[in-house]
Amino acid sequence: MPRLLLLRHAKAVAQSAGGDIARELSKRGRRDAVRLGEFLRAQNIQPDAALVSPSKRTRETAELVLRELVGAPVVSFDANLYNASAAALLRAIVRTAGETLLVVAHNPGIGELAFSLAIKANAAAATKIGFPTCALAIFESDSHGLAPFSGALRLTTWMTPETMSDDNHEMNN
Repeated sequence: MPRLLLLRHAKAVAQSAGGDIARELSKRGRRDAVRLGEFLRAQNIQPDAALVSPSKRTRETAELVLRELVGAPVVSFDANLYNASAAALLRAIVRTAGETLLVVAHNPGIGELAFSLAIKANAAAATKIGFPTCALAIFESDSHGLAPFSGALRLTTWMTPETMSDDNHEMNN
C-alpha cells in the first residue's frame, strides 16, 4: 500500500552566518530526528524514496531519520522544495515514483499540504496538534502505479515530537 510521509524539518538554530538555507539543526532537533527514525523503524515504515529540500536543516533531518532505518531509500534533493508552497510540494510529489515516499520540507508549505490532505481525508481532528518542527503526517493510498498520491489519501498518523511517546498519533479512520 503506497504511503506518503510529510515531515517538517526538525528544530534548527535561529541564525547562521550562511543565511537561512545554512541553518543547522539544534541539539533538540537532532534528538527529535533520531527519535522519529526510531519510531518509523518500530512501525516497520521504510521509505523507498525521499524528496528533500536542499537546506542544511532538511538534509540533516533526513539523514538522521533515515540512518535509523534498515534500508536506504533513493534520496533526491530538489531546490524547488526550499520554502515551497503546498501546491509546489504536491506537484513534486505527484512527479516522484515510490511506494513509500518521505518528503522533508519547510513550513508554511509542508504544514499547509498536510492540513489540506488531512481535511480531504476527513481527519480534521488531527490538525488540532499543529505542525511544529519535526511533525509527521502519514497518508496511505489505495492507488498504485505511476502516481499513487494523485488520488484520495487516508490519514493514518499525525504526530509531533511531544506526541512521539504517546499513542495519540494513530488515527482511527
